[in-house]
This record gives sequence, structure tokens and C-alpha cells, in this order.
Amino acid sequence: MITKEISHFDLSEICDSGQCFRMERLSENEFTVIAGERYLRVSQGGETVSFDCTPEEFEGFWKTYFDLDEDYGKYIQAIDRKDEYLFTAADLGGGIRILRQDLWEMLISFLISQQNNVVRIRRCIENISMRYSREIFADDGTTYYSFPTAQELSSA
Repeated sequence: MITKEISHFDLSEICDSGQCFRMERLSENEFTVIAGERYLRVSQGGETVSFDCTPEEFEGFWKTYFDLDEDYGKYIQAIDRKDEYLFTAADLGGGIRILRQDLWEMLISFLISQQNNVVRIRRCIENISMRYSREIFADDGTTYYSFPTAQELSSA
């Protein structure tokens, strides 16, 4: 378990932002994320975020995935206070991060997302993953599916 203090980071806002369709809310402060063949349970209380993974996996993947090396506070501070629209957007979504998702998975997800709602998109992504990729077992016993590769989808 890796615990970090992270400002301008809100798992709930990230989950609800619509930029990622394989993040699921388990409870008010706990989520799961599937990225490629990786699975993560993550929870948050204020600025304290706990990542249920090894230090190597955190440093080698999740830190980049959640863009944790970037100081989002400097961008928020740079907003002209006279720009009410942008200032309000930052106030309402100041915990959203630009996720560093796999390009292939993101491309297919957003093609599916055209004229759909988030619940339906998540279901489509999960169905495609279950049908065309492989079953993986997380350390906690959870079964999940990787996102299918281009080769796996080509046989569809």
C-alpha cells in the first residue's frame, strides 16, 4: 500500500469526469481502476490517497497514469480571476487530472462513446474486454479483463 498527500487530486471528480470508462466507484471514497492489464484499488480521504499496489508498480505506472509529477496548482493559480467561466470550472473540477491512458484503449473507448451515455459506454467497454481479451486475477481475488489489443479485436 502506497499512501501519498496529493493536492488538486479528487478521485470522485476523476471518476465522474467521463475521461476514463474503466474506473468504478466502490464506495464514497474507494475506487477501482483497470488500465490495460493493470488493476488498482485506490481510496482517498482529503488529500491523503492510498494506492493498493507495490512501490515499483506505483512508480513505474500509476504515478504517470495519474499525472502526479505535474503541479496542477500552478495552472489553477495562473487563471485570471476576471475569467469567471474558467475560474468557476477550475473551482468545480480542480481535482481532475489528465490521465495518461493507453492510446489504443482511449481511441476505441472514445469511438464507442459517440452519442452514448457514461453508463452505457462503461458497459460496452466491459463487454468488449470480457469477450475479446483475457481474464486476469488481482491479488485480492478480483477477476477483471484487460482491454483487448488490436490483434485480439481484429478477430472480432
